[in-house]
Order: sequence, then C-alpha cells, then structure tokens
Amino acid sequence: MATCLPWRALNTIKAQSPILNHCIACCCSCREAQRKNPRCGNSSTINKNKFSPSFHGWLTPEQFGAQFGPAAADVETITSWLADQGFRVNRISAGNTVIEFDGTAGQVRKAFHTQIHRYVVAGQEHTANASDPEIPAALAPVVAGVVSLNNFPAVSHALSMGTFQKSRATGAISPVAPSPLAARPFYTPPSTSNTFLLAPADFATIYNVTPLWNTGIDGTGQSIAIIGDSNINVSDIQNFRALFGLSNNFTTDNVIVDGIDPGILKRR
Repeated sequence: MATCLPWRALNTIKAQSPILNHCIACCCSCREAQRKNPRCGNSSTINKNKFSPSFHGWLTPEQFGAQFGPAAADVETITSWLADQGFRVNRISAGNTVIEFDGTAGQVRKAFHTQIHRYVVAGQEHTANASDPEIPAALAPVVAGVVSLNNFPAVSHALSMGTFQKSRATGAISPVAPSPLAARPFYTPPSTSNTFLLAPADFATIYNVTPLWNTGIDGTGQSIAIIGDSNINVSDIQNFRALFGLSNNFTTDNVIVDGIDPGILKRR
C-alpha cells in the first residue's frame, strides 16, 4: 500500500543556485546492448552457468563499456553538448555509461526545460525538478535520461520485525523480548538479550582465516566501497581498532570520497 507524505511547494530556486553532482545515463540498457551484442541480455546467466565457457568470466567496467556501451564518439557528443550549455563535466564512468556534471538551476532550466523548485515534504525542505527533463532529439538515441535533479535521499524500505531466536532442538522460531540498548555494554550484550556480536577474533575463528593472516594475507592494499549519504567518523574506526588491539594504521588518508563530501550527518 502506497503512503502519501504531506508536502507543499515553495518557490523556484534562484537561477544562479548550484546544482551539483548530477548524472546523465547513457543508453547501455540491455535493450541497447542487445542490439549491439545479443550476448549482453543473458551475460549474467552465462557467467553463472558452470557449464558455460564464460563461467565466472566477469567483465570489468571497461570491458563492459567496450562490448556493450556507447561509442566514444557518442560520449564525446554528450559531453560537448553539456559544455555548450555551461555545465562542468566532472567524470565519465569507467564503462562510459554515466556522465557526472555540475551546473546551476538556470542552466538546467535552459538545457532540460524544467525548473528546480523548493518543496517541503514531511517537514523537511528539498529541491527537485518541477517536470520531467527533456533531452534534445539528437541525443535521445544515446541518452537514457537524467538520473536525478533532486536532493531526496534514498530511503530504506526495510521493516524491522524485531529479534527472533531459533531452537536447536525443535527448529521453532520465536520472538525475543528486546532489551534496552542503553543497558548494553560495548560489545558483550546481556545474557538475556539473545544477541551475539562478533569481534575480529570471533570472525577469524568462525571463518578460519587465521591461517591466511599467519601467511601475511590480511587485506592490505584492498579497498572497501561504502554507499551512504554521510561520511564516516575516522575516530570511530580508530577507537574500534584500539579496543581490539589492532594496529593503529587508519587515518583520514584512508577515506576517499567519490564526489562531493557530504560531511558527517546525524542520520547515518
């Protein structure tokens, strides 16, 4: 069942107001990709079929772009058009499927024929386009559309149903009465909570990674991508590592923000 949040429109934002870090998606949907290469539509299935010669033959973004993405000339046409409209092109994705750009509300209005308005939704102010953006006919065959011209954050639709436990003897699942969060110590929950948290040594035991660690395979040089609308507090990571006796080798230099730094937001 859909829920309609209370909202009201305010005014159009000023023409010089910045519109930052928005994207144009190039036509590399399965429909376009299948036209160029019929293998694209079922490439995921082929890669998961252990009897296929392409089993686990995953493509890098560059390889996907080369096989199924738009032509370099098409990407150049789009970026040139964005520049002609006054936008600043920040980055082109490795697979040539997304082009990130910055500009102003006035440039958006002129290029995409839509105005950026201010709205109050559920008591919070946001900006968004008042109508669907229009793409020039000459670019339509290669542009799937503008990804977004608003600042509404993605909202999780997960619903917490509480905490449950499963009986080893009968397999029956039953709800567990929640315990106050404030009563929980750092990483050892009360015995009545039926909650079991993992420390690094627990992880090593459960997944038997200690032999790897002993041979020097400890994740050094690997990167972890975190998708979120907030940056992370480096001191949280440092305190965690100190708590469990891990090496103190994490600093702000380890955090690389892809795009505009949103800062530390309270709602994380």
